[in-house]
Amino acid sequence: MWKDEHLHKVEEEKKEWVESVVTTFKETPERLSSFTTLSGFEISPLSTPIDIRDLDYTRDIGFPGFYPFTRGIQPSMYRGRLWTMRMFSGLGGAEETTSVSSISCVMGNRALRRVPLPDLDGLRQ
Repeated sequence: MWKDEHLHKVEEEKKEWVESVVTTFKETPERLSSFTTLSGFEISPLSTPIDIRDLDYTRDIGFPGFYPFTRGIQPSMYRGRLWTMRMFSGLGGAEETTSVSSISCVMGNRALRRVPLPDLDGLRQ
């Protein structure tokens, strides 16, 4: 996806950036010792084409409305149809989620998405 000469240039410029950010952090340290997603995956301080050099566009990203749905389920990318705003719940496993969802529906909620916590955190494969 990327030409080798382009990746080499990015690597060289990233070295300059690292030197610059080290200087900046001497003056103003990072707020946290590490930055992570809700699922606990570490977030890199900088992402570049080097990180995705082996990416296969159609396999890993795809087109809107097509597998693997990384760009949404609508082929129009929501230009014609707005996002559906819903509440969602996720508590422990499926049983707890179903229980809370049932109570919410009895109370009148009709747009509830049920997502068990491992799925919500992206930990279930």
